[in-house]
Amino acid sequence: AAPQQFSHASQALKGLRPVNDRSSAPLNHHPVLEKTLDRAVSLQYFDASQKDAVRDKVMQLARQHQCSPDDLAIVTLIESDGMNPRASNQRCHGIIQFSDGPARGAATAGYAKNPKAILNLSVHSQLDLVDKYFDEVGLKNKGPAGLEDLYLSVLNPASRAESSATRPL
Repeated sequence: AAPQQFSHASQALKGLRPVNDRSSAPLNHHPVLEKTLDRAVSLQYFDASQKDAVRDKVMQLARQHQCSPDDLAIVTLIESDGMNPRASNQRCHGIIQFSDGPARGAATAGYAKNPKAILNLSVHSQLDLVDKYFDEVGLKNKGPAGLEDLYLSVLNPASRAESSATRPL
């Protein structure tokens, strides 16, 4: 992710701390997700009428893949400025920056031949691809996933197997 995106993520997260509950906390217990959704609507990444459906999909993914909804929102802030379905650096595309290339994120999500086509999908449709990708990399098989596991699953899934803090990823 670009340094500018980290800056946006940092600003959006200011004063917020994710709750450790990974599944069924009330909506107001996921302040990072709520702020990310509000921000995405204000930036026109999706229409306000889609906010509940996007929230529901994120909550479903969090339950299914054993991660915090706030952590998933943080990953989208880092990767796509917070659920920007048209985010691209020419090699990575969409809300979690699906990488193009053989056996990479876009291929895993079914877009090996035309990874840039991901940019034409809505946030909700891209969340379906995130679900497929997380299944493929076995995120839920690792037990409850913290932010580090979630981010490494997006950035470099093979690195999650490395247990030594001193080994390069």
